[in-house]
Amino acid sequence: MVYRTLGGIGGRGNGGYSSVGKTPAVFKLHGFYTRMEWSVETMHRLLDVHFDEDHCRTQDKNVQFNLNIARKYAINLIKLFKSETGSKN
Repeated sequence: MVYRTLGGIGGRGNGGYSSVGKTPAVFKLHGFYTRMEWSVETMHRLLDVHFDEDHCRTQDKNVQFNLNIARKYAINLIKLFKSETGSKN
């Protein structure tokens, strides 16, 4: 059975990922991209849950852009407040 590895070179195996011959830098880079993807998903979830962004039916592109900035600004203010006060909720 042929499988793909992170480096794009095929090999034979049971369909799993082979880490033989991989450098720590490859794993570090893979971890970086995984964290970046999850940070985007986390931000989308926050915007959707707290601001119901997916159901916003604003047609004007400028208004959509401004609302998006205002929502992200509000989330950052909440994060800043929580970090300064030590609040968990």
